[in-house]
Amino acid sequence: MNCKNCNNLVPENAKFCNKCGKPIDIEKSKTSSSSVDVEKIRKSLKNTGNSVYAIGWITIIINIGIYLWSVLDKNFAESGLPASDLSGTFLMVVAASIFIILGNRIRGLVDKNIKLYLQILLGLSLLLLIWVLSTGGRVGILFFLVVAYLISSLVKIRKAMKSEEFTSTLTSTKYKLDKKGWIIFALAAVLLFFVAVGIDLSSPSYQETNDNLSQVSNDNYSKADLINEIVREIKAEMVLPSQLDEVTKLVDISAQPDAIRYHYVLSVDTSSLSNAYLKNFLISDICGNADTKNLLDYGINMEYSYTVDTGERYFITFTKADCF
Repeated sequence: MNCKNCNNLVPENAKFCNKCGKPIDIEKSKTSSSSVDVEKIRKSLKNTGNSVYAIGWITIIINIGIYLWSVLDKNFAESGLPASDLSGTFLMVVAASIFIILGNRIRGLVDKNIKLYLQILLGLSLLLLIWVLSTGGRVGILFFLVVAYLISSLVKIRKAMKSEEFTSTLTSTKYKLDKKGWIIFALAAVLLFFVAVGIDLSSPSYQETNDNLSQVSNDNYSKADLINEIVREIKAEMVLPSQLDEVTKLVDISAQPDAIRYHYVLSVDTSSLSNAYLKNFLISDICGNADTKNLLDYGINMEYSYTVDTGERYFITFTKADCF
């Protein structure tokens, strides 16, 4: 325990401080120590720091890996993963970098700003959770777990702060990345983000889709004419009906007044199927595909009609609003 007058470390049963000579309030010290298991909390917080640090690196590796895969592999769409653009990947890398930096500081267990770091990470995790869910990402549940984990750690740090034995070990540690460094980091991140957006907008797939839409607009095509043309081109490139996998067969593609409609036949157990389930299952692929999203932005909806071989029918529609 520590002397409350000079903060000198003294033996557990000492009655006087061997540095300043002041009497030690033994009962108060025992009460403080017995109410909070400091060593257990320190171990828990160190584990939290290690976990946050690891989450940061894993997030960077996965996001960069998926982006490179989507760029280098022309058959990436067949993987079932949502397409990844450079700007979205960059934002995830920036967020993950903050996890790495703060996770490294938390696991040191000497910085008096540990509580603040946990609060920043919690707020960042909530923003990522909202972003992932709003874009139809399927890994949103993982961010729920991260948020719950950080809340648990905040509760533990609040308990630890009640113990003088713990707070006496905390210092105002100086880091290479100080306040000025964070400002430079933020400005660089904003600048590079706009560069990434520019690269995305100049990508061949984005330009090709927009060139097609512009050409149609210049030729005074109506939306219905454009839909008919797209459906005609799709049908010209494939043979229908087409068995997509063991349970899914694409039997037709039809032009609607304001939508392209895909007709499927399913051979599955329908106990877990519903319109909501199918829409949630498809939304990340729809909104993650640059060509499809451009059509949605132009006002062309995507419709999916499913007929199960036992007679059940399901129908879902995607509009521009679904991808915001």
